[in-house]
This record gives sequence, C-alpha cells and structure tokens, in this order.
Amino acid sequence: MALENYLTQFKILRMWTFTVSNRFFTQGTIEQRQKLHARIFQDAWQRFWRDVRRCKMISEDQRKVGYVSVTEFHQSGYVHRHCLVTEFLPVETMRYIWR
Repeated sequence: MALENYLTQFKILRMWTFTVSNRFFTQGTIEQRQKLHARIFQDAWQRFWRDVRRCKMISEDQRKVGYVSVTEFHQSGYVHRHCLVTEFLPVETMRYIWR
C-alpha cells in the first residue's frame, strides 16, 4: 500500500530494465562467476545513479528523479534489475551513463 501511495503522486512512470553482460565472467565456478557478476552489477548500479545525479546533459528536475527497483535473477543465476523512474530521461544519455 505504501508503494502504491508513493507511485500515485507522479504524472508519468517509465519502466527500465538494466543488465550487465555475463560474457566477461569466464573464470571460476558458476557460483563464483554469479557472485562476482552480482557484486559488479551492484557497483555499476550505485555509480549509475551517482552519475545521473551529476549529469549536466539533463535538467535539474531530471537529476532529482525518483525510482523504485527490483532485482531479479535469470535462470542462469545472473542478475538484472527492473526500475520504475518518475521522470522522463533521455534514453541515449542514460545508455551512455550506464555503459
């Protein structure tokens, strides 16, 4: 109920899915690769939002974007994250920052 109340205050919501390729994780057991992938993904997630907040290519309101996210594991054990964002954010700018 709290999430529903939070989300109803916004005019728009966009859903994004974030991934980090697992093709770079070739060393170690599958469990070790999955653990490393999750750790790198979390680090990338934190850096992404820090860089969005600092990005001069978007407006101040866009830099104050709110979001709610859920992390999911593929059947392979690798992670991805679904995220609802509360502002329109230019796709190419966000892709650039994520990469």
